[in-house]
Amino acid sequence: MRLAAGDRTSSLPRGFGKGDEIGKLLRAFRVFRANAIRLDRAHRQRVRQTALLETMVRGMSDGVAVLAPGGGITAANDRLAEVLGLPPSGLLGPVNLEQLLKAHGWRSTATAAGYAELTDLTGRTIERRDRALPAGGAVALFSDSTERRQLQDRMQQIQRIEGLAKISGEVAHDFGNILSTISSSTHMLEAASPERSRELRHTIASAIELGTSLTQRLLAFARRQHLEPELVELNDLVEGLTDLIYLTLRDNIDFSVRPADEELLVRVDAGQLESAIINICLNAAQAIPDSGRITVVLTSSPDGEQAIITIEDTGCGMTPAVLAHAMEPFFSARRDGKGTGLGLAMVYGFIRQSNGDVQIESEEGVGTVVRLVLPRSETATRQPSPSLPWKRILLVEDDSEDAAQASKLLSGIGAKIRLCTTVEAAFDCLANEPRFDAVITDLHLGNETAGWQVAERALDDDRRIPVFVVSGHLPEVSPFGARYGARLKLLNKPLTLENLSPHNVDDATA
Repeated sequence: MRLAAGDRTSSLPRGFGKGDEIGKLLRAFRVFRANAIRLDRAHRQRVRQTALLETMVRGMSDGVAVLAPGGGITAANDRLAEVLGLPPSGLLGPVNLEQLLKAHGWRSTATAAGYAELTDLTGRTIERRDRALPAGGAVALFSDSTERRQLQDRMQQIQRIEGLAKISGEVAHDFGNILSTISSSTHMLEAASPERSRELRHTIASAIELGTSLTQRLLAFARRQHLEPELVELNDLVEGLTDLIYLTLRDNIDFSVRPADEELLVRVDAGQLESAIINICLNAAQAIPDSGRITVVLTSSPDGEQAIITIEDTGCGMTPAVLAHAMEPFFSARRDGKGTGLGLAMVYGFIRQSNGDVQIESEEGVGTVVRLVLPRSETATRQPSPSLPWKRILLVEDDSEDAAQASKLLSGIGAKIRLCTTVEAAFDCLANEPRFDAVITDLHLGNETAGWQVAERALDDDRRIPVFVVSGHLPEVSPFGARYGARLKLLNKPLTLENLSPHNVDDATA
């Protein structure tokens, strides 16, 4: 009776009733008492652990929700409602987490397994992490990252401004020298002899040529250069460059080319690609102090979707600090102080404008590997004749040259073009004119990225319409995430019928 009442201190007599029923009963009670003491100890430990866990969860600055297998919230800390911007009563009773988030305007963008970002209409950003429980369900952790994101955006803005300031200063310096040469030569022409006049005109022409080259490199870096892509077989292109590259290298540098075992067709501006390869080989030669080796290897990616030009050298290599700035404009690590620092920047801009990528690996004292990655194209015989199913297209473009080029391209396949040069005019056409089959808008209208506004209005008003946002300097992702799916496409300039192919857009009726 004392044991049942919770008394664990009473001891039972030993040796009493040995071998009879009383003795057996006493031994059984001793086992019960020992088990009860062990259970009491385990219970106290569990109570302490539970109290510690509850204290930790309550003290967390993040919101925590324990979810049942169906998504219902079975437990939550006090911070969850605050982080999600909900009244405390919003978590009372049986609540499904996904329905709760949707009802309060939170939009989720999955970025990795078990990790997602939530945004609302006010611009707040919340990071969500889910961890599955062994018995089913999960634990969801919500942390408010709005201030951190704002700080990161601010730091990136400062870095962009610093980069623009550096570029502006270097460009102003170089163009100042060019203008000074032209100005002084022009003044001296007035009193110069015929022979001296020819020399001065030659000096002026050289200065103009230098300024033109500098402008082209800046445009290539900014991905605003006009390209003329064509179908190119990389093995043939590099083979044709071999003799030219040999002539530019020193005798103590061994140069070799390893072509691919298959045909590598890409759609690219052949002249610009040749210049990029030669530029990288010249950089490699300058990085080799004495004798060394430069090797060009042509391969395809494991999935066969990309062609890769790999240029390896055995030069001095780059330190991690130099490698981090290698593709920045006006950055040069040459010891002689020569060079504009626009070589790799120009290559990067051209390759990115061609929908490719540039990868650099380098180790000081070992050498450098540069990879130019370009999307492969089908053979010319398998290329379908370019055609578009859209008869009425709204074109929003404020640049007269780009507008004329796009209008000519689209009119050539029989489309009727309605051109607008402002956001307001585009809104008026979408609201008051007959339905358009597609919308093509430049991203930068005036001084703002107002193309997103045109795209959002068109996509929200008509769920069947495809929208193309084009620019020479596109961001990596759109601000809408996966909100509009394949109906929204981002395209690099210049505009081509291949990029506008209807195969790139989901069937609107699907």
